[in-house]
Amino acid sequence: MASQNFLIRAKPGALEQAALRRAVTRMEEALVAAGADAPRFAFAPQGDAAPDDGAPREIVVLSLAQDVEPLAQAWDQTQARLRAEVPAGAKAHEFFYLTTVFRCVRDEAPELAAARRTRIRRLNLLAAELSQETGAFVVDLDRALADVGGRALDADWRLESPFAVEAAARRLAMALLSGACDDLFPATTLEAALAHLQALPPPWPSEGPARAVPAGLNTLSMRVGGFTQTVQTFGETDGQAALYLRALLSGAIGPRDALARLNAAVARRGLRQCAMLAFGGAARLAVRRLRPNGSARGGRP
Repeated sequence: MASQNFLIRAKPGALEQAALRRAVTRMEEALVAAGADAPRFAFAPQGDAAPDDGAPREIVVLSLAQDVEPLAQAWDQTQARLRAEVPAGAKAHEFFYLTTVFRCVRDEAPELAAARRTRIRRLNLLAAELSQETGAFVVDLDRALADVGGRALDADWRLESPFAVEAAARRLAMALLSGACDDLFPATTLEAALAHLQALPPPWPSEGPARAVPAGLNTLSMRVGGFTQTVQTFGETDGQAALYLRALLSGAIGPRDALARLNAAVARRGLRQCAMLAFGGAARLAVRRLRPNGSARGGRP
């Protein structure tokens, strides 16, 4: 089978750009794993001329996340613009995709967070309405990411973590394979490609009897059995560093996850401060173990 060419147009500045490029990689891998020749993808902003080699299959992706940020613009104006832009795009392009917005909002003042959630709900509802009215495809990133949760993904609607980028990329890849490629590859090839994507291990931290999941900026949620505690991550205080070290020694936090978090802590606070806090935490943990019955004054680590 001859290699297929694709041209993907995405609106400049779309927050899903990283996820979209990762999705292309996942599509290539899935199709090759299914026995197809590696497809060729090219990217171009909307309105730009196609590359010299052309592309028989053009895909347009419009991110609605770009309309979450400008809260100063009245919703009526945003809605009117999208109700004009989407029908025109769907009419001009056979494969026109809208991406919904992950509904998670965090690390903001309560009033601003509430305003963003309201806008995200309106955008996602509008995506469904415009799809019914125009025939535009919808990639429901919100549902795919909300099923996992912002805490496990360590991200909100901005998709700022590698976990969120990968999860969104896989959903995009499956949507593009199912919608824009169904007439280019045999059904058995597409089924095998989709099965390959579905068989990939979760990109977020794996489940287990003892689990560490990012709970937000500089925090860590540790769960053992039915007990869950959210604490600051490595390097905030001696006591919290001791708690983190104890979790590492007990196996509640894996070495790979610990190393990644240590690197992030060093990048934020510097090696010297992290080393001092690690030493203080280790000393605190050693003192606790030397006490009779291993008790800690005041219940601290």
